[in-house]
Amino acid sequence: MTGPPDPPFVPPPPWPPTPPGAPDEFWYGHNGLWTALPVSGSWSQLALGEKFWWWSADFPGGREEPVPDLVVTARRLDGEAPEFRSERATNGCHPSFHWAMLVFVKLPSPGCWEFSARYRDRGLRFVVRVP
Repeated sequence: MTGPPDPPFVPPPPWPPTPPGAPDEFWYGHNGLWTALPVSGSWSQLALGEKFWWWSADFPGGREEPVPDLVVTARRLDGEAPEFRSERATNGCHPSFHWAMLVFVKLPSPGCWEFSARYRDRGLRFVVRVP
């Protein structure tokens, strides 16, 4: 499972230095694309259906880019399962975390899943366990 980086990733201003779910979550990624991951490495909601939030210093916000050029895929590493591919991305804004992109994720089975995401020309990969 992907754990917190050392040193920790801190997004550029105006984004907060820790994710909304801290201390149970950590930022993972780089200025071009980041997300919040669970410290435990386990994310049970992804099997039931969950909004998955993403940020980028290059994302101008929902007014300028209502349908972000974000694609998220996932493949199961520890067994057979259909690959997940996100539908059309959307966006959201909140005073605590500013503009963000999001996709809906519902994985077909529990297991160890590797996620790959791409926003414009910036990519990110990580692994989480879905119980």
